[in-house]
Amino acid sequence: MSPTLRAFLLAAATTGAAAFAPYTGPTLETIDQEFCGDIGPCQRIVGSKKPGPAPAVVLLPYSETQFDVTLGILKPTMDKIAEQGYSVALIGPDYYDYPDRAGLPFIPPAVPVPNFPAAAAAVLGNWTEVAVAAYDAIKDGFCQIDGVDCSKIAVAGFSGGAGIATMLSTLPVLSLGTIPALPITAQLTLAWAPLFGAGALGVDLPQYYHPVFVNGAPLGPSAPPPLGMFMDVILPPEKRFSVISEQDERFGNPSTDEAASLPVFQLQQLYSDFCEGEGKKVDCIQSSGAGYYVVPAGDIALVPGQTYHVSITTNPLQGFFAPGGQVWQAEAAFEWLLGAAFGP
Repeated sequence: MSPTLRAFLLAAATTGAAAFAPYTGPTLETIDQEFCGDIGPCQRIVGSKKPGPAPAVVLLPYSETQFDVTLGILKPTMDKIAEQGYSVALIGPDYYDYPDRAGLPFIPPAVPVPNFPAAAAAVLGNWTEVAVAAYDAIKDGFCQIDGVDCSKIAVAGFSGGAGIATMLSTLPVLSLGTIPALPITAQLTLAWAPLFGAGALGVDLPQYYHPVFVNGAPLGPSAPPPLGMFMDVILPPEKRFSVISEQDERFGNPSTDEAASLPVFQLQQLYSDFCEGEGKKVDCIQSSGAGYYVVPAGDIALVPGQTYHVSITTNPLQGFFAPGGQVWQAEAAFEWLLGAAFGP
């Protein structure tokens, strides 16, 4: 973690904390434990709740970022959620690589010719391991804490954690139902899309829809319709909201050029199941609050030394966690998540 990134992360966390009114209710109960299951690395479960029964809200951390750095970003928001009467926890390992990196041995320069089937199989195995580790920590760790009500679960995921959130509703489909679905009733995701490789397998490869989450067809007009997310079976589109930058290098726009950003929108349209075929539609938020929002190029300044993929989080004045009340920013997005998950 570079000093520049750490400084901006701390600034983002401080700015977010200042945006919340002082809390004067009962002292929050601290949640801080480790869960070690049979598959994958041990998972930390860190958060808080009000005394007594409280509905479960799960946050899943960024990949390739230390858990404590993610916690520093999210803690002001987590405390605010707990103060509203929820059990909230960030759940994940101390650190994990983006799961698509498992495909690197089957992609040049590791081999002369790309072996996409082998790469996809390796990536599927890695996503499954990461998802099962999170699944077990939620079901057998967080949900077993006294007062944590998991009859319904709201999930929010960030970058790689957004992929894990999506995988939690995809895993039962891929396992033909042998893994029971968690009672996830709404999902919020930031800076993620179902793109194979996500930059981890090289930017010169063709852009393919992610075969773990959807038909693995290439992006573009030649992609055979209809395409749909496997998770649609478990979690309907009306219960999903996604936010991403138009200049996200990892999920659709490796050049960051506004003229080359169409894949960002295509991926979000497939991911959300709304506004498909509507080109570069920025605001695809439905009357229910579900859908997606692509933050237009230029709206979030690049943090020095960082990418646009990261800057949507780390820019303390214009990013997702900045105060400002935009419909795509944290306060409004989490308000939607809680209402969609636990409302009528």
